Amino acid sequence: MKKLYLSMLVFFTIYSAVKAQWVQTNGPNDGYVRSFAVIGTNLFAGSDSGVFRSTNNGASWTAVNSGLTNSKVLSLAVSANGIVEPYIFAGTLGGGVFRSSNNGTNWTEVNSGLTGMYVYCLTTSPGETGGTDLFAWVNGEEFVNSNLFLSTNNGTSWIKINTELMYRFSGALVVIGTNLFVGASWGGGLFRFIDNDSSWVVDTLLTGISVNSLAVSGDSLVVGTSDGVFLFAENDTGWAAVNSGLRNKYVRSLAASGTHLFAGTSSEGVFLSTNDNTSWTEVNSGLLPNTHVNAFAVIDAYIFAGTGGGSSGVWRRPLLEMVPVELTSFTATANAKEVTLNWSTATALNNQGFEVQRKFGLNDFATVGSVRGHGTTTSPIHYTYVDKLIDEGKYFYRLKQIDFNGTFEYSNEIEVDVRVLDKFTLEQNYPNPFNPTTTIGFGIMKKGNVKLSIHNILGEEIRVLLNGEKEAGYHSIDFNGSDLPSGVYFYRIQAGSYIAMNKMILLK
Repeated sequence: MKKLYLSMLVFFTIYSAVKAQWVQTNGPNDGYVRSFAVIGTNLFAGSDSGVFRSTNNGASWTAVNSGLTNSKVLSLAVSANGIVEPYIFAGTLGGGVFRSSNNGTNWTEVNSGLTGMYVYCLTTSPGETGGTDLFAWVNGEEFVNSNLFLSTNNGTSWIKINTELMYRFSGALVVIGTNLFVGASWGGGLFRFIDNDSSWVVDTLLTGISVNSLAVSGDSLVVGTSDGVFLFAENDTGWAAVNSGLRNKYVRSLAASGTHLFAGTSSEGVFLSTNDNTSWTEVNSGLLPNTHVNAFAVIDAYIFAGTGGGSSGVWRRPLLEMVPVELTSFTATANAKEVTLNWSTATALNNQGFEVQRKFGLNDFATVGSVRGHGTTTSPIHYTYVDKLIDEGKYFYRLKQIDFNGTFEYSNEIEVDVRVLDKFTLEQNYPNPFNPTTTIGFGIMKKGNVKLSIHNILGEEIRVLLNGEKEAGYHSIDFNGSDLPSGVYFYRIQAGSYIAMNKMILLK
């Protein structure tokens, strides 16, 4: 573990034990539920028995199928142009696309220009002229002749935007800006259709893998496949597989809600990620075994899952019941023989409080103090604890978060060096050479203004990392050189009359 003199910032999540569970609603339950749509307080579910609507968060459902001549509803979408009564669209298995302007009370067929009636996916986005662009992935027959279509007049007419693709049907569609992302099942991969002055350019992003679902989480495109979850951040690191804790890698559905991402699998139910999608936790209490989770919807304080297999229908669970005690930061600051611990939570459920535990040398962790929690809250909370020490040396700290029912979880450990200073110091940056980030440690004997700056090989100041008052003790600060070319640089500290400079190498 790398040594930091002032602080070490660690992001992690402590999961509270949760007694609540998924509950099956009395909605469609005689076949697969494959899609959802939301208009205000109206929640729509597309199923093998048509479209169902709930106006009370799933407590009751009403079939709304008047004019819907095909009851196998594969996909749903809502217009995004802000009209008083938004359109809702239903894509069916063999009947094409249907449209409703009155929350599903009546439906009208809108298939002019389509060359197929098997509509596996629908999605909408705001159009350039203020209306709505509606996209459909359509097959001429159930498993052949796949094509993408676009309607700029709410389904009144359709135009084909691609030549025929080789893949039998689509798993998902999502629009990000002027890009249409298309996920193809049965090993088809992922494509990006780029709107280049009305001429669509196709870019292949993933090959040889079945793409079943797509979602947008922050700045990342999240892809659910037959081999787990992939993240793509353009102009960043490209693709990354994020499957830690995901017991079933066949991901059929995805949903993003704030910093939370849900994954529905083919036989192991629902998994939740709250830490930038780097790991997953099973949240299946109440779901029956062998549940296929085909679709998600989030409305008000609830998440809904559309299922098939072992437990067909619509299942509901309050979001707060799955919100963990989520720590967004945990830092340790050493000042002489005193360590100040600071941590913050974004959300908390059933949180009685924290025990502060410390380890020194070869000893085990021991509780040195406690801080009361704030129960259940979705508001950010900041906590502080000051640990007064006797001996100098290296200390480790962790938090033990305790629920009101006695269950508990431990945080990650952080490390801090405690020393009594008898001189000013400027440590060698670590790592060195670095790409693109490194940490600079320094110690000051007394409280005062400190300036830490970066200079090029000509001695010119190009960056000021710190210019302000600091307490006596050891400190550290991170430097990111991603915008600089490779080469030799210098970092300089001035604290009162103390001035020092060290060399570092940026190697890309």
